[in-house]
Amino acid sequence: MKKEKLKEEDFSKTDIISDNINIKKEDDLKNLLKESLEWSKKVYEQNNKIYKRLRLMLLGNYLKLLIIIIPIILGIIYLPPYLTEIWENYKNILGAITNFR
Repeated sequence: MKKEKLKEEDFSKTDIISDNINIKKEDDLKNLLKESLEWSKKVYEQNNKIYKRLRLMLLGNYLKLLIIIIPIILGIIYLPPYLTEIWENYKNILGAITNFR
């Protein structure tokens, strides 16, 4: 009979211990969920900052591109008359030098 009583006592002790463990596990899970939520918020804030910075970098790259392309286009439009005039002057100078020899 003593063995049976011990077994019953053991079961009751294990039940109490398992209840305590379950409560601890639930508390641990709640704490883990809270920590996970906090980390998720921090990651979300960092992602927003990164997104804003990338948007500014994209805008800056477009501005750099425009700074390079606009003078080239303006040069193509406005320089040909000046270049033909300079070329004619150069031909006249070369013609004068060859006639001088």
